[in-house]
Amino acid sequence: MGGLIGRIAMITGVSSIKGLGFAIAGALAGEGASLVVCDLLGEKAKDCARELSGQGVKTLGLKIDVSDEDSVLACIEEARRCFGNVDILVNNAGVSSKRSIEELTLAEWKAAMDINVGGTFLCSKHLYQFMKSRGFGRIINISSISALQGGGKYVGAQYATSKAAILGFTRVLAREAAPHGITVNAVAPSLVDTDILDGLLTDEMREMSVAGIPVGRLCTQQDVANAVRFFAMPESGFVTGITMSVNGGQYIH
Repeated sequence: MGGLIGRIAMITGVSSIKGLGFAIAGALAGEGASLVVCDLLGEKAKDCARELSGQGVKTLGLKIDVSDEDSVLACIEEARRCFGNVDILVNNAGVSSKRSIEELTLAEWKAAMDINVGGTFLCSKHLYQFMKSRGFGRIINISSISALQGGGKYVGAQYATSKAAILGFTRVLAREAAPHGITVNAVAPSLVDTDILDGLLTDEMREMSVAGIPVGRLCTQQDVANAVRFFAMPESGFVTGITMSVNGGQYIH
């Protein structure tokens, strides 16, 4: 443990101690990384930062609208003012809804693209220049199994399409960034077992979902956090441009 001591990690989409972003931040804190946790709900991001500081690392909670370039720039500027640099970026912020293509509105489509894809682009673009100048960086993008299998039972077309675009962007940036000591990878989890899921799935729906997963359970937040931690470590420097599909064998490709 402690492989990230002296490193600073920025994680977007951290607004709840029960959320995926918080679990990812906790995994990186467990390796000694200082944390910048940010979310559109700025006060909740600050609450998460205070909670994470209990792991003995320095933390900073900030408000960010990942779809707005000025907001992204302001967040990065404050992070660098407080910590000097950012070594690891986890693009976790995103939106989702379940609608058929016929039901989907253009506004909903654009919102998913602006936040899920645009946010990943903006945060990566504006931190990339600083990582490049230092000769080290880790960019980890959170995608989804829906990007690989053409949607899913619980997500709409705009979500699956935006998450597929993230995979394309990951590969392009990985090729561009590799000569500068920067790796860029993606994690594509299957349905993640959270408290929110309890309100969406009946017991029967949950059983049906588990039945389609060879390992016999749903993906946990810690499963995803473990994958992110691997990509963030200095030892993973020869691994770039790949998608780690964390799905228990549900989709093998």
